[in-house]
Amino acid sequence: MIGWWKTWKALEARGIMGINRRNADYVLKYNKRSLYPVVDDKIITKERAIAAGIHVPEMYGVISTEKEIDRLDEIIGG
Repeated sequence: MIGWWKTWKALEARGIMGINRRNADYVLKYNKRSLYPVVDDKIITKERAIAAGIHVPEMYGVISTEKEIDRLDEIIGG
């Protein structure tokens, strides 16, 4: 337990935050609650960024369910 705590504190000291902190400090703070499903969805956010002319990294594929991980090579074209 102590090792986990030290690791978490070391990451936090380097500016790395967990998903709950990200949601509380940024997503919910700067977005209307009604828009949360949009800003919390990486695919929708990426599509909207592209539509707005914002450069984003290439998307190799989308994994929607855990079961699809078994098809990772196929999805990313490997």
